[in-house]
Amino acid sequence: MLARADGTEKRELAEGYKPVWSPDGRLLAHADAFHPFDLRVLDLDGGEDRRLVRELQHHEYIFGPDAGLLTFRRMSLRYDPWIWLVETSGEGKPQRLAKGIAPNFAPDGTVAYTSNDYFIFDEGRYRHGVYLIRPGEEEGRFLRPGYWPTWSPDGARIAFTVEQTVVLMNPDGSEPRELTAGLYPEWSPDGHLLTYFKPGDGYANYVYELDSGEERRLGVGYDPSWSPDGRWLTYCRDDHVYLTSVEDGREYLLDDKAAATPAWRPRND
Repeated sequence: MLARADGTEKRELAEGYKPVWSPDGRLLAHADAFHPFDLRVLDLDGGEDRRLVRELQHHEYIFGPDAGLLTFRRMSLRYDPWIWLVETSGEGKPQRLAKGIAPNFAPDGTVAYTSNDYFIFDEGRYRHGVYLIRPGEEEGRFLRPGYWPTWSPDGARIAFTVEQTVVLMNPDGSEPRELTAGLYPEWSPDGHLLTYFKPGDGYANYVYELDSGEERRLGVGYDPSWSPDGRWLTYCRDDHVYLTSVEDGREYLLDDKAAATPAWRPRND
């Protein structure tokens, strides 16, 4: 379903769920409504809704910066999670990229991800670590212990989580800086704010202003999504979709029907 920010002009695009937009707003990846572990891509210009991948095992996928590539996650025969690449044109076969989860593209195409191949000798066990890899490389490069890395819009910094704390670092892993207690950070489109969940506060969405260090609590809901102008945040709660103002925290009901995973269409200027 596609709708304006005020909930009007609704129209159905395709039968499916877990929508993810390409950076140019032309393509929409989604899970198939009737075959939930098939990954499809809808071309809004031509109207074609083509299947790219069967048997995902996990609904975790994201477009590359030029919309030509899409990453997805699939388990190996040994039940190890692997990140794969597939061309959104449907040409060619999917290619394995790295063993891990939570991939995130930088503007230059570098992929940050989480893997548990980081071994702590003092503890005698593996822990999650943040890695980088570029398509075509055979092995990822370890940066720091942590998980859920996400690139800033300009590719100059990476936000991630360590021991329930949101941390910033440079792309080479240097100058780590702890910001606040939090989980699963996501950048605002202008790179000045981060949204995240607070340990012990359920699905309450918090916003951290990087320039001032100010932290604000917004509405409660999962699957938060930033508006392209950074003024609004959408999320789900009790099978409803809500819209909240990042500036003053006012919350509005956007859709009162069963819905999940709202996603803003990027601007296509």
